[in-house]
Amino acid sequence: MSKGLGRIERAILDKIAWCRASQTFRELERGGPVLVRTWHLMDCYRPLGWSADWSAEHKHRQAITRAMHAFVSKYPEYALTGGKGRQELFLYEPGDPISVRYAEMTMQNGFVSLSEVFADMRAT
Repeated sequence: MSKGLGRIERAILDKIAWCRASQTFRELERGGPVLVRTWHLMDCYRPLGWSADWSAEHKHRQAITRAMHAFVSKYPEYALTGGKGRQELFLYEPGDPISVRYAEMTMQNGFVSLSEVFADMRAT
């Protein structure tokens, strides 16, 4: 069995790189905040030309959950939140206060824009 990263774990790294390279955060020296949702990783299983009524099977959601847990054990600078019951699982960076607040607000309110996160951080 391979000791390297699997397909889903490589997709997680790609999503993290995408978050970091976001053009919106050029003023931040280290790039944008990291928040990877399980739904972001479903691209690994979506068929080409998928329709809006496509949904992932249980085995795909299970594989993504396992891969996210394995990723966090290999990269301790990241952490997971959520994932209880039917709640979505989020990967974030605990060392980055923006990423932490983004994860907290997303857990509480569902979808949250980054402008709302920055406004909340300025208010507190």
